Amino acid sequence: KNGISFRVLDAIKRPVSAVADQREVRDVAEVSIGIDRTSPLTLLFDPEHALDDRITMEQFAV
Repeated sequence: KNGISFRVLDAIKRPVSAVADQREVRDVAEVSIGIDRTSPLTLLFDPEHALDDRITMEQFAV
């Protein structure tokens, strides 16, 4: 299992927020982050096209 954990040493004095996938959790004392390998993903890598072209093709299914 790949992952990483963070523990806030003084969460009262130094409040911390954690954000992942457009979700924010405030005032955390500990955060564990892992990889979900069951979800499919699309990499926008194609040496034949520029990045802005790849983004446009992905957004608008051109």
